[in-house]
Amino acid sequence: MRHELSPIERFIVAHDLHRHVPVDLGPLRELAPVKFLRLSEGTLGGAFANEVGCVIGINRSLGRDERRMTFCHELAHLILEHPNSLWLCRIDGWWYSRYERQAQQAAALMLIPFEPLRRRLLAGYAVEAVAGAFRVPRSLVELRVAMAEDQLLPRVRMPQRTTV
Repeated sequence: MRHELSPIERFIVAHDLHRHVPVDLGPLRELAPVKFLRLSEGTLGGAFANEVGCVIGINRSLGRDERRMTFCHELAHLILEHPNSLWLCRIDGWWYSRYERQAQQAAALMLIPFEPLRRRLLAGYAVEAVAGAFRVPRSLVELRVAMAEDQLLPRVRMPQRTTV
């Protein structure tokens, strides 16, 4: 039986996102222009869409990895056609809403291809090294591993953080 691709999987294939690690987001910025904005602390970004077009706003105080994650998170709202015309992503709240969870999971799928992730984990890379290779925050790697746990375990266990 053939697996039917989700809208995010179709998007990944259509834009050949997993050709390189880290994923090249440059071509996707034509789909949704990005504005770097002064947003309140704790707000990562937002997306706005109407019949004329869409724009993604990203908190300009974020680092590179957080910007990449936020861009894909906000783009996912548009790809998944979530109801509403404005979405805001708070640093501490994406797991509260079904749409926010879906957008965060989609960002993980877009930015962290399974096979390169699996190879790095099997080779014993620390989570921080995996995050660095994909240019994403550690939390997104942890989410992606949790999403693929049934495919990764029992052969791969998340390397634990060492404390000094």
